[in-house]
Amino acid sequence: LKGKPAPKTNSTAYVDVEDVARAHVAAYEHPEAGGRRYLCSPSEVLTGMELHKLLKELAPECDIQMQDPPEGEGVRLGMDCSALHELSGFSFLPVKETMAAQVRSFQELGFLSKA
Repeated sequence: LKGKPAPKTNSTAYVDVEDVARAHVAAYEHPEAGGRRYLCSPSEVLTGMELHKLLKELAPECDIQMQDPPEGEGVRLGMDCSALHELSGFSFLPVKETMAAQVRSFQELGFLSKA
């Protein structure tokens, strides 16, 4: 908007499908949620390198290539899900737990070999 290139964000928010389902139930159970929108994501946002390192830790047998981006780590985005928390005391599963479940699912489906 100011005629300058936008910074490379290089971060992504991940949310567990169980959290999404629980957020829907929380909104349904609280009439004051009607007509409002809620950001559904843990405040813990991983950079690309953090995600690679986490996946390498969770699935060391996978050939995950990890090279630092030449332009650096990038800008970390944050997520403010306080409205959802204020609605019902909602809390998210830790990102590491979500990614571990995803790795197990991929292994069970045969997309990844088991350690």
